[in-house]
Amino acid sequence: MAVTEFVSLPDDVEGYRLTWKRLANLYLSRWELARLRPVLRARPSRLVIEPTNVCNLRCPYCHTGAGRFGRRPAMMRLEPYLAVLDEIGDYLLLVEVFNWGEPMLHPQLPAFVAAASTRGIATRVNTNLSIPFTSHDAERLVTSGLTELFVSIDGATQEVYERYRVGGDLAKVIENCRLVAAAKRRLGTDRPRLTLQFLEFPSNVGDGDAIRQLAASLDMRLFALRGAVPDPEWGRRTGWPPWFLMHAPHPCPFLWGQPVLTVDARVAPCRGVVQSFDDFAVLGDTPGDARTFHEAWNHERYRVARGLFRRRPDRRPSGGFRAGSARRSASTSAGERTARPAGPSRPSSPASR
Repeated sequence: MAVTEFVSLPDDVEGYRLTWKRLANLYLSRWELARLRPVLRARPSRLVIEPTNVCNLRCPYCHTGAGRFGRRPAMMRLEPYLAVLDEIGDYLLLVEVFNWGEPMLHPQLPAFVAAASTRGIATRVNTNLSIPFTSHDAERLVTSGLTELFVSIDGATQEVYERYRVGGDLAKVIENCRLVAAAKRRLGTDRPRLTLQFLEFPSNVGDGDAIRQLAASLDMRLFALRGAVPDPEWGRRTGWPPWFLMHAPHPCPFLWGQPVLTVDARVAPCRGVVQSFDDFAVLGDTPGDARTFHEAWNHERYRVARGLFRRRPDRRPSGGFRAGSARRSASTSAGERTARPAGPSRPSSPASR
């Protein structure tokens, strides 16, 4: 691993307040990943939270959309999240406020975002935005300090769009994007940065040009990637599968730097976890629970999972320093991208299914 790569800042995250504590923690985390240490002193530099595991759409290749709930449908309480921020917020660069559900359905979403923003942490929300939404709602979102808003639009016409975003209303989504842009202008801010996310499926491969034009008309960046579908022929195309679906010897960066706080205040090892029995720890006060986040972060399940990579003869510890770092290059403005959707360039998320 080159020294320049080790000391460089993540190029897929911006909008955080860099402090010596965050910088030292980032370097310690990278060193522990390079050494494949099972017990960590470093705190995570990124956090995923799940405001809700409920969604208003029925996307067929999403567990939530297909009705396969791995835990009871719920809305996250603000208090457990705030407790986690109190403990590790000084070390975090980014909080992603979405997972297996539509985050905009949570009435307190701006409060979740603001709690991180006021601590100098960058925030990211990924939404279908096909929801009832007003100018007041847009202003609440903008004043929360949200850094990035990704809006999933997988078709340039209602007919194509609803093939995957089942139950969605494309016209409503476009109007809501305009409401957010208008709120930014009224409030005199350039945040959140707006990105149109386009998942390429067999049903919409011909919409590349139209999607690029739509992103340009909304003054949104375009982030295009291929959706995962159970189709062997689709999987044989160039650039698929991405690294996170391959059995490569690279250690999983989520285990060393990006835990998931689920809707029921449990700690999961990655975004792919749907079932609660795959969680690694429970935050709480009952016997067997982790009393602090750091205790959960070094729970026996985490130690065992990290240790698996130490025992691999073909291990390559350098593979996870900058996981997700390709996002910025893939997320250029619509005018800078070709119309052809690109392959995946970041770890999988529920929105990319």
